[in-house]
Amino acid sequence: MSYKKLLSDTAIYGLSSIVGRALNLLLVPFYTDVLTMDDFGVMSTIFVITAFLNEVFRYGMETTYFKYASVEDEQKVFNQIQTSLWGSTLSLAMFCLVLVPSLSSYLGYENRAELFYLAIGLISIDAVSAVLFGRLRHKNKAKCFSVVKLVSIFLNIGLNILFLVVMKNHPLVEGIDKLVFVFVSYLIANGIGLLLLLPQLSGYRVEFSLGKFKEMLRYAFPLLIAGLFYIANEMIDRIMLNKLLPDGFYKGLNTDEAIGVYSACYKLTVFLTLGSQAFRYAAEPLFFKKSEDKDGKEFYATSLRFVTLAGSIVVVLISFFRNEIGGIIIRNINMLVGLDIVPVLLLANLFLLMYSTQSIWYKLDKSRTHFGLIISGIGISITLAVNYFLIPYWGYMASAWATLACYGSMSVISYFLGQQHYPVPYERIKILLYLLATTILVFLEKSFSFNYFVKIILLVSFLFMIFIVEKKSIQK
Repeated sequence: MSYKKLLSDTAIYGLSSIVGRALNLLLVPFYTDVLTMDDFGVMSTIFVITAFLNEVFRYGMETTYFKYASVEDEQKVFNQIQTSLWGSTLSLAMFCLVLVPSLSSYLGYENRAELFYLAIGLISIDAVSAVLFGRLRHKNKAKCFSVVKLVSIFLNIGLNILFLVVMKNHPLVEGIDKLVFVFVSYLIANGIGLLLLLPQLSGYRVEFSLGKFKEMLRYAFPLLIAGLFYIANEMIDRIMLNKLLPDGFYKGLNTDEAIGVYSACYKLTVFLTLGSQAFRYAAEPLFFKKSEDKDGKEFYATSLRFVTLAGSIVVVLISFFRNEIGGIIIRNINMLVGLDIVPVLLLANLFLLMYSTQSIWYKLDKSRTHFGLIISGIGISITLAVNYFLIPYWGYMASAWATLACYGSMSVISYFLGQQHYPVPYERIKILLYLLATTILVFLEKSFSFNYFVKIILLVSFLFMIFIVEKKSIQK
């Protein structure tokens, strides 16, 4: 029944993720059409900072909620955590507002400080929404979760079209930075999403215990730092490119335009990350609930095998047809020059997906969350080192390889540490077979640029191999 529940919830979350990401993906050709390459680079940089602050504002409370709600009174846990989030969000938002002039000046965006003020509003809304969404997941309300997410996404797209296309020549918007409308659209859409989540406050009352907060914070703090390291691993390459990419490295592109190319091509990994997100939404609360079951470890092992299998298929498909997919998604033809980074980034995100599935071993025990900090710390060290030393020579390709080195190392380290502290009977031979076959196919195609006939032959052979290996499991 657990596998059925995991599959059905993943399908529901996947529907919202696929539809939502597909709709958001439409914004990529839209933005690359209506925004300049310079604007796209600026927007990408600010969203990097937004991602960092999102993690700080949430400080691991979503995972903490799942941990405590699975073993204690859910209502009391929710009251405590939601009260903490209201107070911390208000304090952090006020602190960040004071820092905006300095930050915008440091990045060279003095004339666009309003974008940072809007971003802080967006971050605050997301922070107080996090555990409300988490409560929907904990109570197995996947459909309600999906509806709220999709409403916000549709609103965001609609507002972008309204401001940037329908009203682009209206006197009311004349002279206003186009990126202002991008952030206003996100702010309004997420604000409406928060209003739709208010019914999840049912039974809520202000409840705060300093002792309980300290206990929760001890569990959450390593997750917060690990989360920051994850965001750094995922996005700090844009900031490092901003500072380390030599002028004129790419002929005809300035630094912000090069970051825009990198960010646009990075979007092609969305087909893997949306599946990863859907699985995480369904799996995280269920993994905590399964921790006490006798078949829990077998459940974790099977989950990793099939996650690796599914991710490998996606990596090969997108790598083989990245030029065709990129031509559809990225409307600005000048941005297609960065498509060679896609296979490397896809492999990196496959390892990230595996790591996310493995990482339950240190989240189950309050005394082990520091391992997440250690593993992520190693990962960010690799990211910083590779980017720092190689960006001046390899440009944004260095950032792609840094991402692969980081997530690959984290996945391997997590596996060996996990087997020492919480042994899970992973099917190593099958997992390694999928990873090896995927890596060989991806880099063969990247090196030799096969024609369609060869690609199809290789793809069919890969799928046939999977069928032979998994024949019994498929029948079962």
